[in-house]
Parts: sequence; C-alpha cells; structure tokens
Amino acid sequence: MIFGQVFFVWTNHRARQGKVPLVDLSVLKEPTERAAVYAMFIIVAMEAAVNFTVPTYIQIVQGRTPFDTSLAMMPFNLTVFVTATLIVRFYKRHTPRTIALFAFGLTTAALVWLAFVVNNNWETLPTILGLIVFGVGQGRSSRSSSTCS
Repeated sequence: MIFGQVFFVWTNHRARQGKVPLVDLSVLKEPTERAAVYAMFIIVAMEAAVNFTVPTYIQIVQGRTPFDTSLAMMPFNLTVFVTATLIVRFYKRHTPRTIALFAFGLTTAALVWLAFVVNNNWETLPTILGLIVFGVGQGRSSRSSSTCS
C-alpha cells in the first residue's frame, strides 16, 4: 500500500512538472477504463499465482527437479507467448474490450478446470489442457491490455 501511494505521488509530481510520467493516471478517471485496468490487474495476478504456486508445488511437494518443473510449465509459457504474438490478427474483427472480456472468462474457466483436475501428476492430459487454455487466455489479455486505453 505504501509503495502504491508513493508511486501515485511521484507520478502526479512528474505530471505537474510537465515531465512524462511512467503511467498516465488520467486513464483511471473514466469508469470503463478503470474497470479495464482492474480486470487486467486480476488476470495478471492470476498469472502470477500460477507462476508461483505450480512450480513451488512441483518442486517442494513432489520433489521434482527444476528441469521437470520447467517441462511441466512449458505448455502454459508457450501458449502465452504464441497467443500474445498472434492476437493482433483479431484486432480488425474484435474490439480490445471484447478480446479482454473473452480472455478474462477463459482464464477464469481454466483456473476452475485446473482446480478440479490437478493431482500429483502434471503430465496428465486434463492438466496440460488446463494450462494451455489458461495460457491462451493470459496471452490474449497481455496484448489487449496495452490497447484498451
């Protein structure tokens, strides 16, 4: 909370001096833009949770090696990369808002799916599919968040 407040004070200070701030806080004035920022924050927080908990579980609870962990996370990481690269092809047919809403729904559904199918074997098809679907949703959101405002 303190770092967040310091960031806002610093950003406002730079804007008053006529310098370019890191983030233009005027985007938070509109309710729709604020909602988009909140939604993107939630999606990124879900990604951080997956990127922390899954490798920790694999290494600590299952006692696997870091190499095994990287192989288990490969479906997620590859689909985030590929989807973030290819999502620009959808911009002509869909608005960033539509893409972001779909990504939010997809990531939520994938996490609910993973909550039910994860067991001690990360090589099962349902688990791999859940990580892939979550990666697709995350990849879609990472590109569309930069164009929402």
